[in-house]
Formats: sequence, structure tokens, C-alpha cells
Amino acid sequence: MCDAWTHGEDIRRAVGYEPDLAAPAAEITTELFLRGFARAVENLALPDGSVIVLEITEPFPSTQVIAFDTEPTNTPTVMLRMDVANFTALSAGRIGPSDATVEIEGDRALARSILAAMVATP
Repeated sequence: MCDAWTHGEDIRRAVGYEPDLAAPAAEITTELFLRGFARAVENLALPDGSVIVLEITEPFPSTQVIAFDTEPTNTPTVMLRMDVANFTALSAGRIGPSDATVEIEGDRALARSILAAMVATP
């Protein structure tokens, strides 16, 4: 389902249509990519005390907090905020980090590393 929805989005982008975020497959794909995001960040082996926050906005709001050997704090090391369309396109490797619309707070160099590592599909 994830693959079919992603290819459908490829076609929509190619012909200039808006993303189909109302499809049930969009939510399922987002959930799968969220799991992949957590694994990608954990594989970066960040220093102890690092706190990474990913906030997905519309239409399926979600917040993930990944803390390395520490309790989550009020001040994350990196905060990434983006909508589902950018998150799924970035995770699917359909756009690169420089093409994604992402709000970044905190360590910008680390944020760029995270964005580059989160591609879940070739």
C-alpha cells in the first residue's frame, strides 16, 4: 500500500496535482515512515543527552521525541517541523532535504544530517 500510494503521489507531483492526503493509504504510509524516522535517528548514534523532536503537522498531527540516554527536555537539540506531504516525499526519497519545506530549530548541522538520513526508500 505504501509503495502504491507513493507512486500515485509521484504521478500527482508530475502533473501538478495537490497531494492526496485524504486517502487512507496516506495515513498508513505516514505511520510507516514515522517508524523509519525513529530508526534512522537512532542509527546516527548521537551523543548522550541529545533530544530530537519531529513534529508533523496537517493533516495527521504527530510528535515524536527521541532522547539519547536522557529524559526529554523542554529544549530539544533539534526540532523539525513539517507537513505530511513534505515528510512523506522526503522519507520516500522523492525530494531532497534542500527541497523540503521544514522548520528547523536548534543544531542546524545536525538537523541536515537527520534529514539526509531519514530517506527510507531509494
